[in-house]
Amino acid sequence: MYNDDKNINSQQGAGTVSNEAVARICQFETGKQYGYRMGQKDLYGYDNGDANGKKTYGYGLLFHPSGKKYMQDIKPVWTQPELEELFKQMVQKKAQKVAEWANQNGVTLSQGQFDAMTSAAYNFGNKFFQKGICQVIAQDPNNPQIPKMWSHLSDAQAKKYPGLLRRRNEEAGWYQNGTTIA
Repeated sequence: MYNDDKNINSQQGAGTVSNEAVARICQFETGKQYGYRMGQKDLYGYDNGDANGKKTYGYGLLFHPSGKKYMQDIKPVWTQPELEELFKQMVQKKAQKVAEWANQNGVTLSQGQFDAMTSAAYNFGNKFFQKGICQVIAQDPNNPQIPKMWSHLSDAQAKKYPGLLRRRNEEAGWYQNGTTIA
């Protein structure tokens, strides 16, 4: 849950994403801090070539958090307050999926592990939970090979999206050490 003003604070506790994680996800998705002044591409959407012609809005929003509809199929233009609220909802939705996954697999995650998984789930969508790394985490969340595996999750897209390598490396360190690189 989040405050409904311009800050992005969430209540901390089991199964919640940290404030630091929400801020980093925003930074990963936009290269900017939460609450940045959005431009036309944010509000009208842009096609970055990785979603089969579907537009991405604001904080990397492709799908609406309420379901499986694309943002552009709900409406073509969004306001900044709408996109900020939808971003917070989507992060929370992905955090809930991580908590459900951990519960189903009997895994206890540290805050850093939980936050890193939430960031990856935000970026990959629910496909993240089918990746081999999640099977390894389910067997032993402290397996020393996880950071190395994590840092290679986006190798296939690295040439087209070099920022993904940095994101995966940061998430790997975050998963292992519990802190992000600001």
